[in-house]
Amino acid sequence: WAVVRESAGVWILVVILSLLALLSLHLRKTLAEVTRLTHVDPLTQALNRRGLYDATPRLISIAQRKQWVLGVLMLDLDYFKKVNDTYGHIVGDQVLKRVSATITKNFRLNDFVARYGGEEFVIIVDRIDKQHIEYLCERLRSDIESLDFKTNSETIPISISIGVAFCGKADTIESLLYRADKALYLAKQSGRNNVKTEEQLIPTASAVNM
Repeated sequence: WAVVRESAGVWILVVILSLLALLSLHLRKTLAEVTRLTHVDPLTQALNRRGLYDATPRLISIAQRKQWVLGVLMLDLDYFKKVNDTYGHIVGDQVLKRVSATITKNFRLNDFVARYGGEEFVIIVDRIDKQHIEYLCERLRSDIESLDFKTNSETIPISISIGVAFCGKADTIESLLYRADKALYLAKQSGRNNVKTEEQLIPTASAVNM
């Protein structure tokens, strides 16, 4: 009987440990899902602003330490208010989802795509040169312009403007977003549906002397 009792005790211990392991796994999965939900925009499945601000400081720090190129792209849908006013917010939401999917398709899995607010998106790209980043921006702009988005047999024209800032030694996500937003404003001023970098904000010597 002593052997039986000892064997039963071992099995009870095994069962308890198994249950604890399953509970721990469930808690980890639940925590991961809660974290995902608090960092992801439910409409577009891109990161939300919180997800962006949580993810980027480490990326910026690594880029600065290793002297990698890191670009912050801020893009805005042109005349999006008109889409909502004309076709309704349900159609507007579909446009946002389509644009988000197109952005994701144009960038790598390790790039960060976030819905910054409303019709604004932010993309973080690193470890490629500036010329390649500008090429990716232009390709994305062209792909968005080519989207064939129809509602009630009517095609809705969609285009984006993009502003780009490049990471420097003392930059933070806030300073990069500030300059990317300035470049975006320049793109809007220049007729929309185009790409501008922060370098185009700096007046040339000849322009200053004119």
